[in-house]
Amino acid sequence: MPAETQPRFTLLQRIVLAVVPPLVWALLSLWGRTWRFEVIKEEGATPVNYGEVPGPLVVCFWHQCILPGDIYFRHSRGVLLISQSFDGELIARIAQLFGYGMARGSSSRGSRAALMGLKQAVETGRSVVFTADGPRGPRFQSKMGPIKLAHMTGVPIRVF
Repeated sequence: MPAETQPRFTLLQRIVLAVVPPLVWALLSLWGRTWRFEVIKEEGATPVNYGEVPGPLVVCFWHQCILPGDIYFRHSRGVLLISQSFDGELIARIAQLFGYGMARGSSSRGSRAALMGLKQAVETGRSVVFTADGPRGPRFQSKMGPIKLAHMTGVPIRVF
């Protein structure tokens, strides 16, 4: 992100951004090691199995599955779409500690630049991980972003 467009954070926010991500990463890393996943799919669906993220894919899950989804795909080196807000910055810093790449933007701010960043990630062979319904909902209704990206790049969409 160019320096002139970076958000300016208060002193308290900068302290939070320095302290909280490593603590959350450590706690989630420990807690995540205790989790066991079972893949349940509808007939005809092709899920992405743990540890198997072959080639570039557009991987989608519902917004309520962010925490388990991030733990499930933590070894994928996937690229996440994260908002440009302070909360987004906090999440981005934690996700980077898990090895995720970032494209910054949301459906309400910076969507075109974010989509182009995701397209570039796919073109370099990385998978993209989306919350299909977005933080503002409606719940369980996919936004057009994952569909547009799959169409633009020709890569398949998989669900979690």
